[in-house]
Amino acid sequence: MSYLKYAYPKENYFTPIEPIQTSLAKERGILICYGYGAELGNFKVYANSLEKIGGSKGRKYRIVKTFTRDDLHSEIVNCPFEINEIHILSHAYGAGLALGYHEASLTQARGLFIHSNPNPTYKQVVNFEKGILFTDHLVGSNFSPSIRAVVRSKLINCSFIKLWGCNSAVENWNYKEGNYWLILNSENIPKLSVAQSLANYTKVKVLGASSGSHPEYKIKGKWISGIDYKKSNTKNYPYPNEYTSIRLHPDRGNYAPFLPQ
Repeated sequence: MSYLKYAYPKENYFTPIEPIQTSLAKERGILICYGYGAELGNFKVYANSLEKIGGSKGRKYRIVKTFTRDDLHSEIVNCPFEINEIHILSHAYGAGLALGYHEASLTQARGLFIHSNPNPTYKQVVNFEKGILFTDHLVGSNFSPSIRAVVRSKLINCSFIKLWGCNSAVENWNYKEGNYWLILNSENIPKLSVAQSLANYTKVKVLGASSGSHPEYKIKGKWISGIDYKKSNTKNYPYPNEYTSIRLHPDRGNYAPFLPQ
């Protein structure tokens, strides 16, 4: 095993990672990353279901927890096989992939930061939010071209990145409450959707939702939305032994593709 070292500038929004070059580089596989599910449950369950739905097709699967953007970056850069697809299960909103949504330690750290910095600067907020991949991390002066080049080199043969969850395709996001979030309206306006920003950053097609999302369960060979399930049953969710697969599906329409611009 050998290591390829890259020179990173001192100011960037990802922790520098040394990509690993291994003998497995020619093996093909699918990378499945899951964030913190909060009220939607354990996203690892959804990730395991994705592997089952997709079947092996002669490819490897790697399922990893990514509660921060550094986690996500590290898993892409250090994936031990050629990445053909990436599936990311995460809460999101138009201008951000909220990987660590409502995760207790990240929420507590934010509260302490706001208490100490009631009027933070744009740069402070963008840099502090480890649990969110903002569009602001992917455009303008907020990223390192050398790190982006490393990420793109790992995704040369990646067919698509799919963002399973809510609102990642919503454009022109505008923050509306609290000094901490409002300061993000001061730069990078109008904001591209995080789906489009990620497509531009990686040069890979990205699929994202333009609405909220809900769980769907495969019961007796048919996909049934969690919304419909509640209407026709005495309980809110089916027991695990009642369904064979679970996924997140947009409330309106389907996941839409965004090509690099």
